[in-house]
Amino acid sequence: MRCLARKLLHFTTVTRPELLPIVRAARALIADPAKWNGRNYAEDAEGHFVPVGSDRAVSFDLKGALVRAARNAPRTSLQEIFEVFAETSPRLYAQLLSPRLLTREQALELLDRAIENLSRQSLSPNEVLRPRSVEIDGPGHKASAHFEHTTRDLFPLGDARDRFRPRRR
Repeated sequence: MRCLARKLLHFTTVTRPELLPIVRAARALIADPAKWNGRNYAEDAEGHFVPVGSDRAVSFDLKGALVRAARNAPRTSLQEIFEVFAETSPRLYAQLLSPRLLTREQALELLDRAIENLSRQSLSPNEVLRPRSVEIDGPGHKASAHFEHTTRDLFPLGDARDRFRPRRR
């Protein structure tokens, strides 16, 4: 049970406007051709693979730039960004998931379309991305969440305190 609770602690609601700074930071990171590589998430100055969070990382592919930009964001942010990619550019998104490598220009196009889409969307405070389902394979296994956009109020039944107040006669 504790393992399940720990996994669900990482489950955080993410709004679309919260994704915009991550996508913009990833675009800024690979806008310089010297900071682009199409092979590994991150490489050092000599072209060797290094972890994305390493201080030696100087060049990134699209996924590496997103991971680097989303360093302090909830884990679900990257999944939601990929869903935005699928909505805005299905062809490039399919190529991103395939063994074929994206060129820098294609990666920038994908990020630009996502930025445009996220900039257009203006959500009210009650509009959030809510979980559709959470799948857990078992103890020590991965947990995954799928999100849907909803405009329902966060507290559709009102404040919980209202239900427990004594009724006056």
